[in-house]
Amino acid sequence: ALSHRADSFKKLGDQALWLVIVPISLIFFLLEYSAIRAKLISFVPNARRADVNTMAIEVVNIFSAYVRGLAKVCALYGLAAWIVLMVLGVKYSLFLGLGSGALYAVPYLGALLSFAAAAIISLAFGKTIAWTVVVVLALVALQFLFDNVITPKVVGGAVGLHPLANIFAIMCGATLFGIWGMLLAVPVAASIQKGLVYFYPWLAEPAVHDVPHRAHAESHPPPSSEDESVP
Repeated sequence: ALSHRADSFKKLGDQALWLVIVPISLIFFLLEYSAIRAKLISFVPNARRADVNTMAIEVVNIFSAYVRGLAKVCALYGLAAWIVLMVLGVKYSLFLGLGSGALYAVPYLGALLSFAAAAIISLAFGKTIAWTVVVVLALVALQFLFDNVITPKVVGGAVGLHPLANIFAIMCGATLFGIWGMLLAVPVAASIQKGLVYFYPWLAEPAVHDVPHRAHAESHPPPSSEDESVP
């Protein structure tokens, strides 16, 4: 049992370390992005450099849209959590809501910290255990609503990804790469979709069942005003 707890704490420490390393690395990458992109494109044959440069710009736009969409969702979640906690009479609901919104971007760990903080504050300021359970269940329901309805629609819409594809990408990312897979799954999936459509434009064409209807409409145009005036 002791070794199991030690392993759990070690895994938690590793995740916390990555939560510090990755943002710092991302900042330095963004500062040197132009030089890095130019260097990488220089290795591409001249005939393909324009295409690769276009795709690089598209990928950056996708990641920027993803960050903006995620920021919107975090703000909405923080506002919703504040309202829920305020209605349930939990002290410091505003600070808890702000913290929940900021932590929403961190899968699993952020939700657990938000639930634990709300439960501790609820018990510390005189709420019963039963009422505290109600508070936690309300936050769990809110988390479920955002994870399965609001976030896929807002974030997926921001990067041009269907909500179902958004959910599927997050599931694949979580299975293959854990927390960071969940964080990066949506922009990576949207970037792959953008690349496929760019190099294979027919993938963006209407589905097969739409073609006969369009062909029928083209072969049978609506009567013009001149035709209607003929007796």
